[in-house]
Amino acid sequence: VFPKDSTDEQIKQMNTAQMQGAQKNSIAVGMRSTGVKVPQDNLVATIAEGLPADGRLALEDRVQAVDGTRTPHVADIVAAISDREPGDTVTLTVERKGAERQVRLRTQDIGGGRAGIGIGIEPVYDYPVEVRIDAGNVGGPSAGAMFALAIYDVLTPGGLTGGRSVAGTGTINDGGVIGPIGGIRQKMAGAREAGAEYF
Repeated sequence: VFPKDSTDEQIKQMNTAQMQGAQKNSIAVGMRSTGVKVPQDNLVATIAEGLPADGRLALEDRVQAVDGTRTPHVADIVAAISDREPGDTVTLTVERKGAERQVRLRTQDIGGGRAGIGIGIEPVYDYPVEVRIDAGNVGGPSAGAMFALAIYDVLTPGGLTGGRSVAGTGTINDGGVIGPIGGIRQKMAGAREAGAEYF
């Protein structure tokens, strides 16, 4: 659901960004599922003006821990911050210019009663091998789970589907968790029309 004042170009840019994020996550998750190590840094990519992180955190700060607990994935950071009531405090350990520092912030309601501090985190991966995904003219995050499965299939012996025609959907975060699926009825109808045996 996009805001009423969103232009077609803005929606296209958002869908493209979501697709790029889904691909990056799926490559890391697909590789890790085979036992391959994929180093990851979690950088502060955006800071919302007027929210607690504004003026306290800096772009490209590397988030290392929340309340003293190491957070290897973006999903861990989000869960650790939002797992409290708005107004509660949270302490982030961040690395900036090679030095670690503790930043203590008071969370705010960022919508729907969710606690937050007003940052967007971007995972930066160091893939041990190059992977290229050609998704054609498709946008949004929902192909992530299937990309991860395809990467697993390529990196492991044999065919994952046993020769069957399999369709699927689902977002995937950098911790490998499958998220909600939008438009599932339409996607299932499209898969049937394309000749998929399984969904």
